[in-house]
Amino acid sequence: MYSVSAERSLRARHAMPGGKASERREHEHEYTVRATLRGRTLDDNGFLTDVDALDLQLKSALEGFRGTLLNEAPELQGRMPSMEVFAEMIWERMAEGLGKERLESMEIIVSESPTISASHARSFAD
Repeated sequence: MYSVSAERSLRARHAMPGGKASERREHEHEYTVRATLRGRTLDDNGFLTDVDALDLQLKSALEGFRGTLLNEAPELQGRMPSMEVFAEMIWERMAEGLGKERLESMEIIVSESPTISASHARSFAD
């Protein structure tokens, strides 16, 4: 299995109603988001996918979240803005614009600090 990744950062805010006291009020994170594509075959030039296109797709997927309050994102519709849910929202946005030839799956990892992260991974066949 081959994989390629792109990584970008953004600042966004969220509040975690129902979470521990310190998480209930609105607060900001410098998120790092890594998108990893996986597949079993390479093209004739030895590439899984166009990494520049992957980077641009990640940049585009994150733009609507940059500087916002994640709780207000239309994709949430009453869901908690956890890192896991944020990763799933980014996965959905990324999947819409990707050319999936030779690609089998994608994983989105969202980190809110150097030591804390969550991910969402899924096959394109699902």
